[in-house]
Amino acid sequence: RIALPGLAAPAALLMLPAPTRMMLAPPGLRLRRRCRRGSVNTLALRHFHARLLLRHGRNENFDRAQQRVFELVHLGQGLFQLGLAQDATLIYIFLYAPIALIVGLSFNAGKQSMVWKGFSVEWYGKAFSNPLITEALGTSVMIGLCTAVLSGIFGTMAALGLERTKGWVHGLFDALIYVAIMVPGIVIGISSLITFVTIFDVVNPTLITLFNIRLQMGMWSVIATHVLFNIAVVALLVRARLQGMDRSLVEASEDLYATPMGTFRQIVLPLLAPSILAGALLAFTFSFEDFIIAFFVAGPDVTLPIYVFSAIRRGVTPEINAVGTVVLMTSLVLLMLAQWILQRGTKAG
Repeated sequence: RIALPGLAAPAALLMLPAPTRMMLAPPGLRLRRRCRRGSVNTLALRHFHARLLLRHGRNENFDRAQQRVFELVHLGQGLFQLGLAQDATLIYIFLYAPIALIVGLSFNAGKQSMVWKGFSVEWYGKAFSNPLITEALGTSVMIGLCTAVLSGIFGTMAALGLERTKGWVHGLFDALIYVAIMVPGIVIGISSLITFVTIFDVVNPTLITLFNIRLQMGMWSVIATHVLFNIAVVALLVRARLQGMDRSLVEASEDLYATPMGTFRQIVLPLLAPSILAGALLAFTFSFEDFIIAFFVAGPDVTLPIYVFSAIRRGVTPEINAVGTVVLMTSLVLLMLAQWILQRGTKAG
């Protein structure tokens, strides 16, 4: 091995604390330790190169020492990148291995989910010939469609309104949008349940007396609650599109004496359409697969996630795995479609 100039620490340094020893150590020793941690960069390498050149001049030993330093740097960076790649691989395996297991077991020919009896797709046919599953699926689709439409409309209105506010009002409502996304689903579910029960206690006596009707929780209460937090999702997407929109187009339309509604219909809305559609697709996805909020406010109606939760309490079967696989594939397709629409809208804008 070739000894590097300046890499041997004096014995007196060994008596000092570790941080002080590191600061007083020669540059070569510090560089070697940074190479082991993978934290050395090009600037540190150039600094060490200059100090060696000033201290020892350029000769054969210097060239050999410089080559050794480069080897240490590349070794440290390679080990650091390899460790990051291994960590990322383990994280992805931990996240997606259970999902892949459910998808694979949905094609099991046996009646027990964890006992493989061969490949078959019969459970998909049995699942969607079950009237309870088809009814729950229809309820989830209807709730998701209504949520997507209403969230798209109100979210766009909220984004346009926020774009025109200034000062502390803008900051306040901007913070409220982020809070609506960050609030846990169980908190939204419990608070919505309490709100609906309180309103029903006040309104139902009058409605029964006048019209002989009674309000109760069901599909409409799930839609109202889902719209509550999906408005924030659509508003954020539309606001991002508004901030990147060319304002000169709107100014040119106003210079040509276009009405505000005409400007919105012919200029603003076509430019915002990709983000609105992507937000509506995300709202449908979040509503379709939601269980926590729907569990609190669905009342007698049963959505597909609620049915799956009730079914697995009696044991996981390939039929449930088939339903879960369909829900998973639907969510993935909608999310990829929303991402594709956003990218196309950004390139077109």
